[in-house]
Amino acid sequence: MAEALETAITDNVLTCSICLEEFKDPRVLPCFHTFCFDCISEHAQRYLPRRPKFPCPLCKEVIRVPARGLTQLQRNFSFCRTKEIIAQEKEKRTLEKEQANVVATTQVIAQMTSSCEKHPNSELKYYCEDDDTVVCGDCTSSDHYRHGIVPIAKTAKNNRENIHAALMKTMKTTDRFKEAVAMERDIETEDTFIKTDAVKEIKKQADSMRKLINKREETLISEMNSAYNVRKRQNEANKDVLELQSASLQSACDFALELITNGTDSDVMVLAKPLIENLAAMEKTPVPTLDTTTRMSYSPGEISAAGIEAMLGQLTVQSPTPNPRSAPHSFLKKPVCLQSFSPKMADDAEIKILGLATREEQVVVVDSGNSRIKMFTHAGDYKSDIKMNMAFDVAVSQSGYLYITSQDDKCVKMYSVGDSGQLSTIPLSMCEYPEYISANSVNDNVVISDSGNHCIHVLSPTGDQLYQYGRKGRGDGQLNIPQGVCTDSYGHIFIADYGNHRVVALSPHGQFLRYIITKDDGLKTPTALAISSAGQLVVGDDMGKVKTFQYLNSTRCSLM
Repeated sequence: MAEALETAITDNVLTCSICLEEFKDPRVLPCFHTFCFDCISEHAQRYLPRRPKFPCPLCKEVIRVPARGLTQLQRNFSFCRTKEIIAQEKEKRTLEKEQANVVATTQVIAQMTSSCEKHPNSELKYYCEDDDTVVCGDCTSSDHYRHGIVPIAKTAKNNRENIHAALMKTMKTTDRFKEAVAMERDIETEDTFIKTDAVKEIKKQADSMRKLINKREETLISEMNSAYNVRKRQNEANKDVLELQSASLQSACDFALELITNGTDSDVMVLAKPLIENLAAMEKTPVPTLDTTTRMSYSPGEISAAGIEAMLGQLTVQSPTPNPRSAPHSFLKKPVCLQSFSPKMADDAEIKILGLATREEQVVVVDSGNSRIKMFTHAGDYKSDIKMNMAFDVAVSQSGYLYITSQDDKCVKMYSVGDSGQLSTIPLSMCEYPEYISANSVNDNVVISDSGNHCIHVLSPTGDQLYQYGRKGRGDGQLNIPQGVCTDSYGHIFIADYGNHRVVALSPHGQFLRYIITKDDGLKTPTALAISSAGQLVVGDDMGKVKTFQYLNSTRCSLM
């Protein structure tokens, strides 16, 4: 049994997931996954030197290369020590190995204590309060002389308690996501029964009047199937969003539970701080209010000599109620410009506004001309800025995801708000020049402008294409180099039609509604759009101006 346990440890704990062999010089990434140094170096080289970062092969979190190279990645001394102990146990095993019990091998796990990198024969038994690191006895008298040194046990105990507290809170969030996933599954099952029963009723009615209503029967069944398919696709997209977040939360909880249960004191000290911060951020993840699309029902009519529609019945596709987002509203005949300012700073070169978003009480401007992302109040007062090369546009979804487009990548990178880790990448193979992005707060659908094809693409939260709008031209249903996009709290989609000097408004399902702002309103070459927290349309143009418009009679709009 001891030999079997050693084999299990080697196969399941000490095996690199890249080469599928026993670890050679194991290195641990900031996401806590471990790989052979040569394996992770070869993987990282695929992304270097174009950018100093690469995704973890397992969880896809984006890892920044240390300033002095990959050699600075921390060695996983627990794994190294375990390999050494297992090797020693194998050497000691004699012909009596079959009589050995599992206790000997279990001690292998108990001896998984980390040793000092500088003093390999010394265990990490102390904690330096000045440098916030775990050290051995030799280090306390040399590199950490006269520092605040305390035994590791007490500090580790406090960190275990902190991890446990954060874990308990995050597990509650995980449970809410599991409940939401279960509800979506129940809805899908109920919809299947509704669809099946409705089709049977339609056929029953049609049998009594087949000669007169064949065409109407086919129309109704087609409408029912179409409505069901739309709802099924949205349910599948909802489940994907919830399961993705649920899996991410569960993975972090499992790691934390394993650490506080089986981790050594030194492991706890090394990992406690980043893990607690990660769990605290995850605890605040809201369960998104996903799109419930429409309800379906069928009402059979009375068989009579009256019209075919009355005889066969009506298909009812009922919107969910009540929803404050669907409150009555109407567009103003002429928008009112409420505010205008220039985001140009004293030390700026030529300004070029690409991206625009609003968050709480701020306007965020992506200024590619100066490689800055600038934050202002809605009145135009400067707050702060971030230096960032090649940024193009950014959007925040209702589910707490961050969607980012950049000029050198034909894809959308999805991040979790408050976490630097990349969750996934959505390829945009259907686009020629994908540029601007917005996340619809009504259904979390993603809107992408494609200036090369003179259209916009609408994707589900998981990246499936739902529909596209536009082709090159100047008329209704046509666009000319579309730029910025945004959505309001009613689900309206707004497009900065750059070449036609106008802002186009679409319904939540992509039907043309009207031109909100045109050249007659003083608009020229609009590039970026956003909806403010006050429900006003914010427009950035190619001349470096930012203008705010009131476009609805009702102001019950919110930021997308």
